Amino acid sequence: SDVIPQIVPQWDHTPRSGINGLAWINTTPSLFYNHVCMALDAVKHKENPIIVLKSWNEWGEGNYMEPDSLYGHGYIDALRKAIDDKFSTTK
Repeated sequence: SDVIPQIVPQWDHTPRSGINGLAWINTTPSLFYNHVCMALDAVKHKENPIIVLKSWNEWGEGNYMEPDSLYGHGYIDALRKAIDDKFSTTK
């Protein structure tokens, strides 16, 4: 199919939308790892396996990969682990 998966580490639009905003709760690097693995599985047989990351540093919407005080490099590490696990040649 022509669908390009998008991976989203976390989301909180309430700082901009108040009570009308949407926020994901209980997000963790390990859940993000699972999310990335599913996206990688979805493109593994495509000629052009493209995945979009939303977003690297959107702090205003709680959507970022950059290190923070709660998980440190957790989301970056989860992305790296998923890629390594899915593309490891030793499996």
